[in-house]
Amino acid sequence: MGFFVRDVHNNITKLHAQQCVELSSSSSFTIYRGQGLPKADFDQLIKTQGGLLSFNNFLSASTKRTVSLNFVRRIVETSDFVGIVFAMNIDPSIESTSFANISEVSYFKREEEFLFSMHSVFRIGPMKEIDRNDRLWQVDLTLTSGNDSELHAITEQIRKEIYPEKKGWNRLGNLFIQLEQFNKAQELYDMLLEQKMTDHEKALTSHMLAIVKYRQGEHADAIDYYQKSIETMKNSFSPVDADLADSYTGIGNSSLDVDVPDEKTNTAHSHSRLQSKSDEEL
Repeated sequence: MGFFVRDVHNNITKLHAQQCVELSSSSSFTIYRGQGLPKADFDQLIKTQGGLLSFNNFLSASTKRTVSLNFVRRIVETSDFVGIVFAMNIDPSIESTSFANISEVSYFKREEEFLFSMHSVFRIGPMKEIDRNDRLWQVDLTLTSGNDSELHAITEQIRKEIYPEKKGWNRLGNLFIQLEQFNKAQELYDMLLEQKMTDHEKALTSHMLAIVKYRQGEHADAIDYYQKSIETMKNSFSPVDADLADSYTGIGNSSLDVDVPDEKTNTAHSHSRLQSKSDEEL
């Protein structure tokens, strides 16, 4: 999954670079996205009018409003969701967000589709009912730039408060765990394991995957990942290394919630005693 996400993002970025000259010479344009929202989520959207909205997945939109409108009409007819047509105003000179016209490579060529990379951020504008139907709405959005003062202030505050000692992907992974977005955390760490890493980085990533599994209640899988972390570290780390001790402690904690071979449990407990003795000597 991680490889797929990275490949899609890279292709969007490549297309964006190829189309940049043509797009940047044109004026702002509007594209449309149809989406269904639970009533509670729609009520929250109304309350945040004027604020920022981030789409956590890849985002597709069409130049044809009728495509999005017909889509949400079907949603309203077949579910309890509120149908939303997002009218998205795009300034093509914005370079901080990767997006591209994929009409030439899309299966649905007639939809004249644009695709945005993950975590694109928009400012929420006016909202209005469509056809006087309180379950059918148009919501105007404007793509934000890296110079948006509110977005910059929020980003800086998050950077200061969320794991300032960590960098890059590791900070994002920890944030996903804190937000209990465990599936996203696992996708991220699986992607990292596919890349070239040092033994220490591999061990840390396996350790974080163990934490994800433990938080999901999948304790047997958590133990397996702790074991992988230990196997990677034990040949090059001190027996009393703090990171190594954390993985052994993780096995001990996980073993309280699942039946595991005595050998693993005893090894974990023995290492914990060794670490405790070492701490007392320091």
